[in-house]
Amino acid sequence: TSAPLDEDQLRTLSDHPLVVVGGHTISHPFLSKLTPEEQTQEIAQDRQTLEKTTNHSPACFAYPFGDYGVVTPEVVEQSGYEYAFTCHSNWYRPGDSVYEIPRSNHGTVSIGHLSVWTWGGYDLADAFLDWLRHRIHSREKKPQRYS
Repeated sequence: TSAPLDEDQLRTLSDHPLVVVGGHTISHPFLSKLTPEEQTQEIAQDRQTLEKTTNHSPACFAYPFGDYGVVTPEVVEQSGYEYAFTCHSNWYRPGDSVYEIPRSNHGTVSIGHLSVWTWGGYDLADAFLDWLRHRIHSREKKPQRYS
């Protein structure tokens, strides 16, 4: 089973140059069911906690369950985030809101206890999985050598 990261692990992870730690609320609620004030508390408090823990200002946010209401993108923006991800399967196009960035429909790729979220189409996780599938497939076709 996987466990949440403790503060030291989160801090170490956030210091890595290839890792971006973003917000996801304090209690993982369905944001569309909350008032704008409750949404603000969930989103802003999460950002403040991440800033305090990691010594970095998180730029990105992901909506829990992909769920958000009409005012939620504005709340995310007012809380200081620069962009946010939905769970819509689509491509991001010029002129689309940076607070409603879609992800491809590949979901999450679990690698150990980390989750790599996809970002609109073909990305590093897809490339890695394609490479891994190719390596496995290539090995199946090669004759095995025994000594």
